[in-house]
Amino acid sequence: MGGEGLPGGIPPIRRLGTYLLHMPYDAGYRSELIRCQQTAAIVTEITGHPFTADPRLNEQIDEPYTRVLERVQNFLDEVSETPHRHIWVCTHGAIIAALKHLLTREAHTPVNQNDYTQPGELLIIRERQPEVVRFGSGETTYV
Repeated sequence: MGGEGLPGGIPPIRRLGTYLLHMPYDAGYRSELIRCQQTAAIVTEITGHPFTADPRLNEQIDEPYTRVLERVQNFLDEVSETPHRHIWVCTHGAIIAALKHLLTREAHTPVNQNDYTQPGELLIIRERQPEVVRFGSGETTYV
């Protein structure tokens, strides 16, 4: 999930929240950065499901690729030790790319570190298969 472009991004985020209203939820995590705080607050308002801030989900300018990968793997390792199976994450580009490739067991290399969803898009990973739902055009579309 991404909230970049607030307040113009509010309508797609509200559509995203409505979409998530009936989706399974065990836990939610978000970066500490303002756009994720805002996005998660809107989704929580609609769904009633809270997000816990986690600094490992923050995007940092000019952070080495290996450090991003290390932080995301640490997050995934910790979350895998919980009973949670339906986890919502609000974060940013490089972190989304790392999550996507680590969770689908694709090779995550510097070449695909820009393989992430855009603001107004939701990445869902089920049984190691990624799918994208877009909320930005005034309607919901599935890719």
